[in-house]
Amino acid sequence: KTNITPISHALNVIQQLRPIQYQMIKPSTDPTGHLIFDVTPENIQPGIQTGLAAQDVYSVFPDAVVKPEDESTAPWMVSYNDFIPVLIQAVKEHKTETDELKMRIEALEAQIKALQK
Repeated sequence: KTNITPISHALNVIQQLRPIQYQMIKPSTDPTGHLIFDVTPENIQPGIQTGLAAQDVYSVFPDAVVKPEDESTAPWMVSYNDFIPVLIQAVKEHKTETDELKMRIEALEAQIKALQK
């Protein structure tokens, strides 16, 4: 590995994401190989999926999106594995914020107690 840099602002990235639930549409292709998404009952796959829309993710975290060279022949896809380090960093950032808030609360409680005496 080279050019290693820490991940920053991970919590901000995570907060911008919009988790969704959806039903997959089974694509077909036309004679030229272009994708067709025919939203008819027989093409809607059963079951509800949970995830993220790749186009939405791309605006926030483009490295986690596999954008096809030709969108007419392949769909955009989210690489969920790329979120693992970002989620780890977001948890760490959240922990730091929580610890700082706890310290401020303790200081304020001490000030209140001192004023009550």
